[in-house]
Amino acid sequence: MKKARVFCESYYDYDNEQAYQDFYLKHNGLDYFLFRQEYRKGIKEYFGRGGVDIDRALKNNWNKLDTAVIRTIDKIPNYIHYIEKQYGIAVLNQTKKRSARYA
Repeated sequence: MKKARVFCESYYDYDNEQAYQDFYLKHNGLDYFLFRQEYRKGIKEYFGRGGVDIDRALKNNWNKLDTAVIRTIDKIPNYIHYIEKQYGIAVLNQTKKRSARYA
């Protein structure tokens, strides 16, 4: 089974004259919307090219990342927890372990 990935898509809203990035979780071939934020170039470089696997997306390798990427990484687990509950899936390792314990 392929690992889950987090990726973003950038777009420009001409009505508001603002650029945004939508973040998605790709899990078992399905895309789940996580959140939207204002455009940042560093975010596009980190998450944009096909995304990153879930382990790398949550890795705390902060001394090599720009602050926009760090703030975004901080947000991701909360949104993934919500998606797990909403759709009844297990993405994060701690959720998989908890599910196995009760199975």
